[in-house]
Amino acid sequence: MPRLSTRLGDMGTGLALAGLGTWWAWHAAAMGLGRTADLGPGAFPFAVATLLALAGLGCAWRAWRRPDPDQPTVRIEPEALLGAALIVGLAVAFATLGLVVAGALFLFLMLVIVGQRRVLPSAIAAIVVTVVLALVFDRLLGVQLPTDILGLTR
Repeated sequence: MPRLSTRLGDMGTGLALAGLGTWWAWHAAAMGLGRTADLGPGAFPFAVATLLALAGLGCAWRAWRRPDPDQPTVRIEPEALLGAALIVGLAVAFATLGLVVAGALFLFLMLVIVGQRRVLPSAIAAIVVTVVLALVFDRLLGVQLPTDILGLTR
């Protein structure tokens, strides 16, 4: 795998997180933020995405302002790149497919590819966990989740 200076790697990671957070906040705002007394389904994702974007900008700023340009190089692990790609894929899939499908797909891929677990138990675990979480948050706790393509969330 490639070797990068930690400064360049930190700046790139920070900017990537800021971009992902901005994209996610834009999609969350399109779902509707609601009002102060009645928050819409996009309010919580918007807040998390805004924090992600600000944290990413903070990381990039800190790396850019680092006084020592002769930082040692760092080896980028393939598993880290794969995990980052899966997280970006989750954000994209969440906006288009909804919580249950995107969550189940993400957990399944993380278990099989990164965790090196068997396919069938991973699929069962991913489906059970995401359906239970969706039902708990949507039905029991009353958290407004975006409409899921399977109809499990409102």
